[in-house]
Amino acid sequence: MANNYKINSNSPLINAKHIHMIGIGGSGMYPLAQILKSKGYNITGSDNNETDTLAAVRAMGIEVFMGQRAENIKGADLIIHTAAIMEDNPELMAARASGVPLMERSELLGLITEDYGCPVCVSGTHGKTTVTSMITQILKMSGRDITAYIGGKLPLIGGSGCVGTSDIMVCEACEFKDHFLKLSPRIAVVTNVDADHLDYFGTLDNIIASFKKFCGKAEVIIANGDDENTLRAADGAGGRLITFGKSDKNDWYPANITRINGLTAEFDIMRKGELFTRARIHVPGEHNIVNAVAAAGRIPQKALRALRAPSAGSRNTARKRALPSATITATIPPSLPPPLRRPWDWAFHGFGPCSSPLPSPGQRFCLMISPGPCPYPINA
Repeated sequence: MANNYKINSNSPLINAKHIHMIGIGGSGMYPLAQILKSKGYNITGSDNNETDTLAAVRAMGIEVFMGQRAENIKGADLIIHTAAIMEDNPELMAARASGVPLMERSELLGLITEDYGCPVCVSGTHGKTTVTSMITQILKMSGRDITAYIGGKLPLIGGSGCVGTSDIMVCEACEFKDHFLKLSPRIAVVTNVDADHLDYFGTLDNIIASFKKFCGKAEVIIANGDDENTLRAADGAGGRLITFGKSDKNDWYPANITRINGLTAEFDIMRKGELFTRARIHVPGEHNIVNAVAAAGRIPQKALRALRAPSAGSRNTARKRALPSATITATIPPSLPPPLRRPWDWAFHGFGPCSSPLPSPGQRFCLMISPGPCPYPINA
């Protein structure tokens, strides 16, 4: 399949051939390097420490300089840096003195989202890495060849990002210094809104105002309906609102939760008062039940049909390490219309892949979030 990514004619990328990335080993830079390399750019980069990510970067054929020196930028006609790079960094100083176009990482990410037909951007003070990972794994396992940008490592894709040939991009959207306002979401997911980064925002009201601007950029807003701050941000933003949460007042919510053990829980995923499916997750905490519900409702069927679309790790925010992956299983309700038993229709709703042969009503099968081969079908 041809790649549907197209460069905007006003983008600084349009005339670039050699792009140098300062701090290329960062989790936020690696997926950008993947995307740019796949588009045929000559990429070089630099970093200070050897990591598994740098090994993956080199495996793509990208030259990496250890240590940051002014001469490393030689020949580049566009230079990318992260917000974490210090002002006295030799490469940053040399870039500014050279007159070569210079761009912060979040600006580049924003430009890239502009050029995908369906960017799904996941924001929120807490849980955005988990939900971004879940959505990525759902779509990948259902056969969508998507591009993804995640703030943590997902075992299924071997890192924090992947490049696909479809028009769908799943992207974690960070509110830090309003970086998410540079993105162009078609679908905006908001997990929650809390008082964070107050050194920049100053007040919670300012944070909510920024999230409202973010929501206002999207056609569809999938928001935590149990969180007052999220609803304040989504209210009046303009896009179609779909709510999720633990309460049955939401469009999507869990019911009949059964604790199997400390890690495992089973629950019904409800959609507007009707059973959508019975699900099982193997990650701890009620918040991950809600995260799974958010992932289930993240893309309306019409949004994917409009595009002619034929083990999610969560992040420990203190250590920035992936928590254990999970396997979700579910039961097809016997009352489900036969067309919705096809794997591509389940993927429209956020679940897949089905096994082959297809499971019959009442038979359980693996849906998503498994770091290894899917052990489906699973007998009920």
